[in-house]
Amino acid sequence: MTKFEVNEHGFVQYPKSHAGRAINVLRAITTLKYPTSVKIAEVIGLDQSSVLRIITKLNEDSLIEIVRNDVGYSVIKWGGLYSQKIVNEYDGKLAMR
Repeated sequence: MTKFEVNEHGFVQYPKSHAGRAINVLRAITTLKYPTSVKIAEVIGLDQSSVLRIITKLNEDSLIEIVRNDVGYSVIKWGGLYSQKIVNEYDGKLAMR
């Protein structure tokens, strides 16, 4: 199994196109006080354009609805492969540390 690094904020640094990146974005949205795209990018270790691309893809493909409001992003509908329980409990357990 491949080892992935974990950044100073506790987010596993997955390679490009890894599904873990989507979980990181969802986890950041649900745990940050002000989950703006800039703050999400900062804590998970991606650039802002990648975060926005992942949010768009999640909205299009995953039966999840993520909206932007006055304090940042929030998930208003869960579905598909992602549930709030899975995202809230996930902390990189699938990655060897």
